[in-house]
Amino acid sequence: MSVEVEKLELKELDKTLLKKNESSPKSLSKYERIIQPCVAELVGTTFFVFIGCVSVIENVEAAGRLQPALVHGLAVAVLVACMAEISGSHFNPPFTIAIWLCGGMQLTMVVPYLISQLIGGVLGAAMSKVMTSHENYMNATGAAFAILTSDEQLGKVVFAEMAMTCLVTMVVLLGAVNGKSKSPLVPFMVGCTVIINILAGSELKENYELPTGIYDIVVAFMSVLLVNTIFPT
Repeated sequence: MSVEVEKLELKELDKTLLKKNESSPKSLSKYERIIQPCVAELVGTTFFVFIGCVSVIENVEAAGRLQPALVHGLAVAVLVACMAEISGSHFNPPFTIAIWLCGGMQLTMVVPYLISQLIGGVLGAAMSKVMTSHENYMNATGAAFAILTSDEQLGKVVFAEMAMTCLVTMVVLLGAVNGKSKSPLVPFMVGCTVIINILAGSELKENYELPTGIYDIVVAFMSVLLVNTIFPT
């Protein structure tokens, strides 16, 4: 009987020691919760826009749309993989709003994220202007505004923008937010989607950047509705 009691006491002692040895989850500081994610969004957006703009401005004719497509896709994959555990790697206002609507972030962080992304976009564009030659920079200005020559093209361009924005937003939401389909391969998935979109639609809209602006935010809302309706968490 005494042996059994001793065994029980030893088991209880072991459990107590294990509980003491278990490290309690570390609570994040205010810097880690607020400042660090915003800095990550600022840095990530800056380098993505910088690399993307340079790839378009200095693109050689022989490479065609392949060079900007690969540069944008690989840049997205690398930056998303690096910053995902810090800020979620949004780097884009429509993505931030879509992720918030799907419950992937707190409302209080939406505005700081948007400000960081907008500042990062301006810094990235400025860096690309400093790095590239004046002649190439001037030749690359205009983007979609330079290739739209008739009203007939407008409908096609709008549809292309809607479809491709919806696709990349849906990949982000299903790969990074949705509980059933969340995947560690999301950097690769988003990068491949960007490459696909550029290769498929660059001749229509000459838009090598990820979607930005009020128009794309509306499409992001549509993507959220689609994801929440067909793929509920």
